[in-house]
Amino acid sequence: MSFTNEKNNLFFVSKFGGTIMANAKNINGAIKIILGDNRRRFVVVSAPGKRFENDEKITDLFYECVKEVKLYGSTQNAFLKIKNRFSALVRRLKVDFCLEDEFEKIKINIEKETNLNYSASRGEYLMAKILAKKLNFEFIDAIDIIKFKENNELDYEKTFSLINEKLNKSCSRVVIPGFYGQKPDGQIQTFTRGGSDFTASLIAEATNASLYENWKDVNGFLACDPNVVKNPTQIYELSYKELRTLSYMGAYVLHPDSAIPISKTSVPIIIKNAFKPKTKGTLISSHSQGKKHIITGIAGKKNYSLVTIEKIMTNIEVDFLFDVLKILKELNISSARIVSSVDEISLIICENQFVLNEKKLIEQIEALGENAIKIETGKAVICVVSKNISKILERLFKTLNHFKICVKTVEIENNSSVIFCIDNEDYQKTIQVIYNEFYKKI
Repeated sequence: MSFTNEKNNLFFVSKFGGTIMANAKNINGAIKIILGDNRRRFVVVSAPGKRFENDEKITDLFYECVKEVKLYGSTQNAFLKIKNRFSALVRRLKVDFCLEDEFEKIKINIEKETNLNYSASRGEYLMAKILAKKLNFEFIDAIDIIKFKENNELDYEKTFSLINEKLNKSCSRVVIPGFYGQKPDGQIQTFTRGGSDFTASLIAEATNASLYENWKDVNGFLACDPNVVKNPTQIYELSYKELRTLSYMGAYVLHPDSAIPISKTSVPIIIKNAFKPKTKGTLISSHSQGKKHIITGIAGKKNYSLVTIEKIMTNIEVDFLFDVLKILKELNISSARIVSSVDEISLIICENQFVLNEKKLIEQIEALGENAIKIETGKAVICVVSKNISKILERLFKTLNHFKICVKTVEIENNSSVIFCIDNEDYQKTIQVIYNEFYKKI
């Protein structure tokens, strides 16, 4: 696996996940990787994750701090756990760095503001400070380069300008906390969970990096969920589009939005295992090659509701579809998939969103006129990604039919993926039989 870049100044953006930052042993492994290649110039870190199965993530402890303040007026137990975790890291990493002033400032701000975004961001902030001190790299706070608008949307123009100003003109090696940035009023704003991947992606695009490395505790993408299929085949190459499709549909190895910025500049991404750095990872680029399987991967999610609206001549009533979409927007239902036919519109909605909005959704749809509404809960959505979906469709649905798996809806997207709805109870069986059909029968 290799990548090509004609730039004279080759450098990498290297991101390390929460598991890698969880304890001193893992961090020392990351340090060995960073110092092993001086092209690893910009290092982005997540907050420390779980050290063992029943441990708590640092970000979750910071969320708990806010809960304590709301209940008791101050934070005690959760913040003490945070202090002890970071103090132990400093001690075991043998870093000459006193965090007491930082702890005091953070505690005061949490108790004064109870700003969830501020609290959630402090794990990345403290971890980046410690790692920068240990490596003797420059520390640059994310608030100095990642900017949001007042409506919480990322301000791309300002962000890219600041990244160029702060990073491209510097010859230093730098550590940057991921996951958050700053709004015009000075408030901290975070990305969604896993957003450190997106921070690194923005930096890779704005600096036109040679490579974006994402170091995790897995070798890369697998053909399907290893909790469903034992030891599934690894995917060694993906396109940006395939990455986004599989990520959004449940194969959550990398933040789904990570490919958006760097796909514009064709910066390749490689996902590698920090615990096995010599193993082959997954390379993500403009064009993936070298597949020996007819399908790229399988992903899926459970717990959806299927709402089917029957209305004669739906296909020619543009206003009706527009009105349905308007209802979804007003109810803030953002995770729906929409499948339409001549006389039906099917909405596939995350079950938790449907439960919260069921009564209002039905009332507003019924108010649109004469139509019948059918509701089915306990559904799952499966996605199969392939270079040429038309070549696998007959074989795929013959397999599903043979195993008596009832398909409720089907979508085909640009001949690169097929997405279909089934019952929750068939979820594992469906992934297993598709994997057996397309990966074991080469």
